[in-house]
Order: sequence, then C-alpha cells, then structure tokens
Amino acid sequence: MLIPTTTDQLLAASQVAAPEAPGVVTAKPTSPATLPATPAPATAADPLLPDPSPLTADRLETTSRMTSAIAGIASIRDDPEPFRARWTDAQNQTVSARWRGHGGELDKVDKATLSAISGVSQGVRVSPSSVNFFADKGVLQITVVNDLDIPVHGVHLTLTPGQPRLRIEQQPGPLRIGAKSRTNVQIRITAVAAGLVPIKAVLTTVNGTPLGQNAHVDVRVQPTSTWIYWVLGAVAGIILVLGTYRSLRRGSTRATSPAAQEISLDV
Repeated sequence: MLIPTTTDQLLAASQVAAPEAPGVVTAKPTSPATLPATPAPATAADPLLPDPSPLTADRLETTSRMTSAIAGIASIRDDPEPFRARWTDAQNQTVSARWRGHGGELDKVDKATLSAISGVSQGVRVSPSSVNFFADKGVLQITVVNDLDIPVHGVHLTLTPGQPRLRIEQQPGPLRIGAKSRTNVQIRITAVAAGLVPIKAVLTTVNGTPLGQNAHVDVRVQPTSTWIYWVLGAVAGIILVLGTYRSLRRGSTRATSPAAQEISLDV
C-alpha cells in the first residue's frame, strides 16, 4: 500500500536513520580538476565469442593420415590392441572443442603419436648389400631385420630394379620375423643384360604404411649368355695359338732333317 508523504517528512526521517556499518567509507565528492588522468579502458573481449578452432582442413587431413598409420603399425605387431587403442583414442580426442585457443597443446599430441609410430616403424628394415649374379636366371637373397622386442607379421617387401637389365619374376609374400631376429627372403630374378643394377627395397604394412627406411641392394649382373661366349672365345683362341705354334715347329724340324743326314754321311 502506498502512503502519501511530503519532502519535509522524508528529510526528517533521514536524520534519524541508523548510522552506516563500520568499515564503510563514503567517498567525498571530488572536483573534476582533481581527478587523475586514467587511460581509456581497452576493448574487452566478447565473452560470447569463442576462440578460433585449430581444426582446419589440413588438421583434419593430418588426423586421418595419423589414424591410418596407427592401424597399419598395429597390424604387424603380435600384440596390436594396446598400441591401437591408446593412439587411436589420442587422435580421436584431437577433434574435441577443448583445443580452442590451445593449438600448442594439440601439437604435443601429434608429436607423441608420431614418436610412437616411428618407434615401431624404424625397428623393421632391409639390410643393404651388394651381390654378384652370374646366371641367366636364379634366386636373389634379401635380408630383412626386426630390431623390436616383439615378433612382427604381415610385412610386405617390394623390390623395384633401377634398370631394365634385371627383371623381378615375382614379388615375395607377407613376411613374419621373430623378435630381435632376421629372415632371408629369396626372390626369383632374370638377367637381361650385363651391368650394375640398384634395386630399391621398400617395406610396408598391409595398408601401405611405410616401415623403416628405403634401402638399396646393388646387383652386379653378368648373364651366362654373355660371359660364357667370352670364355669359349678365349678357349678357342688359345687352342688356335697352340695349334699354329705346333704346326710351325713341325715344319721347322722337317726342313733341317736332310742337312743333318748329309753331315752324318760325310763323317
């Protein structure tokens, strides 16, 4: 209910009002001339405007490649699940909204994932070598090494000759290599022409994830059809020289025989 009152009544009521609580200081009015000069406040960030998201198109493509590499590396391990579960979950977390304004922390997740992938990938490799191949067709032996503490399987070896002097008849099948061990892979090849042929050896998982570092096996090719003719030609040349020498020697002996007989008769 509203009670009508006058200004005098309100002033009288204010004079008998309770004093202010201790500790409350009433600021005295200050003239404009005594006010300190303060800089204009900076424009405050809009609390309703979110920070930019680090999930760009390139970032999402990187996440996709990482997930594929994790699956490939896990597929060759005899204990795939711990590796797959841990690092796949880490990449799934990169699409969360928590990374807004924290792109640096997101980079740490990527570095840790790459380190885990590389730790397994670099443990399986092809041993570089140099081989002499003196045949038209035969078997070439390649050594694949596993430096990891666990066995691996499903490792694919692809060989690509650097020159057409040598032909790979058939690529080897998936390999299984024990822990801290190695295996010798035999590949059937055909020599086409003589010369030095570098063969690029690439190891991958079933989904194409690269393993180790690309290695080269240098093969010095000398087909039988080439060098055998040189050997036969050299043998034929030696026989010809010996035959000619013997023929000349016989002719010289016959020419001196009558003179020897005359000397014998005079005596």
